[in-house]
Amino acid sequence: MRKMVIALVALGLVVTSSAFASNAVRISQVYGGGGNSGAYYKYDYVELFNSSNAPVGIGGWALMYASSTSASFGGAVNMYVQMPTGATIPACGYYLVQLAAGTGGVALPVTADATGTITVSATAGKFGLATSGTSGTCSTTWVDLVSFGGATQCWEGTAPTPAPSNTKAVVRGGTGMTDTDQNNADFASVTCDATLPIHNSGSALNPLCTVVPVDATSWGQIKIIYR
Repeated sequence: MRKMVIALVALGLVVTSSAFASNAVRISQVYGGGGNSGAYYKYDYVELFNSSNAPVGIGGWALMYASSTSASFGGAVNMYVQMPTGATIPACGYYLVQLAAGTGGVALPVTADATGTITVSATAGKFGLATSGTSGTCSTTWVDLVSFGGATQCWEGTAPTPAPSNTKAVVRGGTGMTDTDQNNADFASVTCDATLPIHNSGSALNPLCTVVPVDATSWGQIKIIYR
């Protein structure tokens, strides 16, 4: 019993957040209204987040897109972005992938880490992130899968995210930390304006990720368990 308690406490001391973390690297934002009439941003984009306490190399990984009704991801060069050799997401940090542009809207507030030519729907679609390959299906083993808006298949949990638009992105809770494998619960549709933080690999680290439990509180829990 004593060994079990110590093991549980030791585990608790290294956990940096109470949020679920199915995968350390995950999709934290999606915006597909770039450049459309009335759009806020000129570019579509996807933001990635690393919730672990160590950098993660993503060179060769692929971000693949599928339309709202399709079960086929990637394939054509304008349907995926393969991360460049040496690409890394810092511990508790981000990585920004800038996608197709239109004529309306403003530039993204930070410089993208990678670029691609995927034209994303403003209201409904799917992104899968994989460690290898440039095509996939609903049954692919994804690092992360996000279906947004009116997507009709391939999502985590019971339903896709709330609907985005030309002026709204879908944003994961906790600035990327929340991951319960439920797209509809983990994401919110958020208005795009100067207050919406978009991050790249040089942005400040997520403070919810870097926080460490207070030793005194942890020790207090040990005493409670023993009693």
